[in-house]
Formats: sequence, C-alpha cells, structure tokens
Amino acid sequence: MGPALADDELGRYHQHRLQAAYRASSPALSETILLTSFQGTAAAGDPLAVDRYLAEHHPGIERVWGVADHATAVPAGARAVLIGSRSWYDTAAGSRYVVANTDLGGWFEAKPGQRSLQTFRGHPFKAMGTDLWRSQGANPGEVRLWAARAREEWSQILLADPASADHYRAQFGYAGPTLVAGYPRTDALVNADAAAVRGEVLQRLGIDPASTVVLYAPTERDAAASEAYAAGPGPDLDLAALTEALGDDHVVLVRVPRTWRRPSLRAIRAGAAVDVSGVPDVTELLLAADAAVLDYGSLRFDWAITGKPAVFYVPDRDAYLGARAPLFDFDSSAPGPQVATAAAVAAALADLETLRASYADALGAFNQRFNTANDGRATERVVAALLNPGAR
Repeated sequence: MGPALADDELGRYHQHRLQAAYRASSPALSETILLTSFQGTAAAGDPLAVDRYLAEHHPGIERVWGVADHATAVPAGARAVLIGSRSWYDTAAGSRYVVANTDLGGWFEAKPGQRSLQTFRGHPFKAMGTDLWRSQGANPGEVRLWAARAREEWSQILLADPASADHYRAQFGYAGPTLVAGYPRTDALVNADAAAVRGEVLQRLGIDPASTVVLYAPTERDAAASEAYAAGPGPDLDLAALTEALGDDHVVLVRVPRTWRRPSLRAIRAGAAVDVSGVPDVTELLLAADAAVLDYGSLRFDWAITGKPAVFYVPDRDAYLGARAPLFDFDSSAPGPQVATAAAVAAALADLETLRASYADALGAFNQRFNTANDGRATERVVAALLNPGAR
C-alpha cells in the first residue's frame, strides 16, 4: 500500500507536474519551518531537537513535518503534511525555514530568502558520494549528475567538526556554506538527567532497573539482502549465545536498521532481549544502556559522548571496509575492543569498569577529535544561525 495521495498526486506524471509547479512558484515566505527526517518515517534526530527548541523558545514559528504516511507521529503542536502531496510542495515553497536529515529530492531548490539546513543522519565515516557511486559501478556521467543533484539541494550543511567539511567538498564538489555547531540531537546526551531517562525507558520496556542493559545496534550492510527489509539482525551475531553468556542480570536491547527485517527473539530466554528497533528516538536508548555493542555505524560518535564503554562486533571487518572504504581510519575511531564472536562480546562486557578504564584514553582522544562541538548547546547555536544568519 502506498501513501494516501489524491488521484492527481499519484504517479510519476502528477509528481512531475507538482514539482514543475513548485519550481515555477515564488510565494511570499511565511514564518513556518518544514522539518523531515528519515524520509518522513519518523520525527527524530536533529530535526526533532530543533522542533522541541522552537516550540519552547519561538512558539510563533509554525512547525510542519513531512511524513511518509499518517502513521508517523509528529511532536505536539506540529502539523503533518504527506510527502508528495500538493500541500507538501506548497509548504516547501512557502516556508522560511527548512531542516532535513535526508535529501528531499532533486526537485528541491531553496527559494530566495529561504533558509535550508541539511543536518544529515550522523557523523560521516562510510564512503559516500563520488567514491560510493564509483564503487557501485556508476559511470562518470552518472556520478557527476548525482553529485550535482545532491549539492544543489543543500543551502547549508551542519557539521560537528571542521574536518567533515572536507569530505563533503571532496565527495560531492560542495562549495556552499557550512555550519560547524554540533548536532542538536546530542544535547540530551549532555544535558538530560540520565538516571531519570534510564528509569523511564526501562519501566516502559518492562525491564528491571537493577539489570545491566546492553544496546546492540549494528549498521546496515549494503549487500546484506537482495531486497528491502529482507536482511536479518546483524552479521551472524548469536544473540541466544550472547544472552546466555551474559546471564540473568543482563538485558540486551536489539536495534536493527530500518531496512532490515525486525529480529526474531523466540529462541532467546524470555526477558533476556528486547527488540527496540521501532523506538523513534535512539537518544533515549543511549541514555538507558550501560554498555553498547556497535560496529562501523555513525551511532558510535553519539555513544562516545555518554562516556560509557563499547565493544565493536566486527567479524566482517575486512570485507566491509574493503567493499565500502571509509573516509578515515576505522581503528582510531573505534574506542573499544574489536571482536568477532558472541563469546568474545560477552567476555569484554563481563567487567564494565575494567573495560571503561582500559579505553578511557582512547575515548578521550576520540571525543576531542570529533565531539567538542557536541557540548549540550548545539541546538541553541543551530537555531540562532537559522533564524539570524548574519549574527555572530
């Protein structure tokens, strides 16, 4: 089933017609902000943090979320528009502010006076843009076209460190303005009452707060499946073996990527693992967990802000990094042990204090390199730059 678009909004012909009308339009801009994240499947990430700040500090700005369907919940006080609808294009044309963490599409171009900010989904690490498309066999013409479409959509890009700008300039030929202000989504990792958030999350999930909580959050594997939503939960991590080795006082929160099939936990001891893939805001899971099992994903940059220990489960390390070459060295950006079996994961998690102490220096260096702007005030800086672009 597709989104509930009207008959004159459905299909390529009508979408082309609506996009042509959008490009030709020049409406007066209203004090409205259009936000969207993860192609409209959830109100989350940096756009959500911006929404919450505006609701509190700038209530006169109308907040509108682009949603993939009407099952996507939007924050209190905000209005939803269906992506691809006439209202979607009208809002994109007439809003003074636009904030998104994924590309809106090649049809989008900032109108005169409009302020558009691309926040992206996470800190850059995996090959992207030119390098990624070339590795996938795209011809030079396709690479040039796709890079041009991406960079022309970005009026300004958000970064957490100046070095990231070099990657976007190299991979997309982007020459536009950058905003090195930190990621708004990380403010809660610094400012929230972590104990209170942990208690609330665990109560909602039905987990004993005395448990040691481990978040397992693998990243996508580009070749993990032949079709969307067909890949299983991780590169062969034996969750049953892991939970048994950890014991009754541990609970594993399993969060798989959106493009993967939700994990089956039937073979695992009751209560030993909980599927949290559907939790929209991963930040609360980062605050609730005591340790994490991660890999090559950008979530490790946010996790490091908590100061809690991580284990990197990377049995496919050479294959993964060979197929999608990283933008910089993985080892120096993974402050924790790299292991290849469930038994090794459990052994590393057996003594969290020792694990934390063993990698304290590496974690400190990591945060100094990547996270200095993620200091708990990123949203304030981002909104100030969005509303007052000439201010210092």
